[in-house]
Amino acid sequence: MRILRRRVRYASWITAVSAAALTLCATASAGTFPLHLAMPWVAIPGAAPCPSSHTPTTECNRRGAGQLAFRGLGFVSETYVAAVETAPAACSSGEYQISAYPAQLDVRGRGTISLSVAASSQCARPPTDILDVSQTFQIVGGTGVFAGASGSGVVSRTDTGFTTDHGSGTDHWDGTIMAPAWDAIDLTPPTIRGAANKIVRAPRNARTVRVRYRVTATDDTNGTVGARCKPASGSRFKVGRRTRVLCAAGDLSANIAHAAFRVTVRHR
Repeated sequence: MRILRRRVRYASWITAVSAAALTLCATASAGTFPLHLAMPWVAIPGAAPCPSSHTPTTECNRRGAGQLAFRGLGFVSETYVAAVETAPAACSSGEYQISAYPAQLDVRGRGTISLSVAASSQCARPPTDILDVSQTFQIVGGTGVFAGASGSGVVSRTDTGFTTDHGSGTDHWDGTIMAPAWDAIDLTPPTIRGAANKIVRAPRNARTVRVRYRVTATDDTNGTVGARCKPASGSRFKVGRRTRVLCAAGDLSANIAHAAFRVTVRHR
């Protein structure tokens, strides 16, 4: 089994929000939250050496998921080296088993979540069946607000497949995380200001005119956050038209606010 040679593609911070990626439990205690992440992955180019604790018949495949937005948690990416035993004694000839390996979830601006994924006793054939095997995992600490984190769950996989020596799929991390320093999930989007309709007067013979506007955003938790608009301030707008401007602003918890206004350009 060979690893995928494509590059990880990073999702847009505006459009990649997962509608129900992280949900609150009404009975959850402080610092204890359900964890539900769906991370589309591809194999990362380059050889992945296996740890010395594995047998010579173990193959290791580096996988990663680009940064995706999960509302309430933030912008998350994953990396790990999947270990596959190609000659397990408990299986028939030609069947593989998934070995244990560590994994890491990186949450932008907040820290990392360290995972220990357990070996599976299931026997499966390559190239596709072996990708569908589910495994249990333990959360074994982290950094930032996830320092001292614990928890457990199951990682299952869907949409798996190979194209020649390319493979991909979606990891579903479902479990519970307990992080003493992470005491609340922020589900409130930023507030956008300045997205108001504008009427601009252009010189008599002008066909376009440059229009500037100031759109800002503030967040209850993160303070001032960036706001992006399309068309951007300073763009040229056609005279005689009313153009819709779309703006968005996101916070570290991947809560994204949207606003729109119209710019009308007329001759003087």
